[in-house]
Amino acid sequence: VVDLQDQVQKVYMADSILNYIATLAEATRNHPMITLGLSPRGTLALCRMTKAAAFMEERDYVIPEDVKKVFTDVTAHRMILDSRARYDTFVGMGIKTLVLWMAFALLLLAGIFSVAFHKPKVQKK
Repeated sequence: VVDLQDQVQKVYMADSILNYIATLAEATRNHPMITLGLSPRGTLALCRMTKAAAFMEERDYVIPEDVKKVFTDVTAHRMILDSRARYDTFVGMGIKTLVLWMAFALLLLAGIFSVAFHKPKVQKK
């Protein structure tokens, strides 16, 4: 198990993915229907699970789809929704999905995802 954890830790996460996750966390903290957004520890958990998702897909780097795949499962118990959203499961899930896609669209428009996600190759001299 420890060996697998070490392998997952070595999965490369580009700065653009880190920016995406930070933007997601910030968006959860500022959404009007979310009382308590994703904490710093929750954000770190999202990073770890995103790396694990990439590892499970046999990649040594993370892509935005990995973040999208684990976002709802990782954040489900880490955020407190507004009372209106809390009692309506559909609305609660919709808010999380909306936050996810809005953050992705903002970063896409800003050109953050115009860089490669692969680990930079070191040139031999």
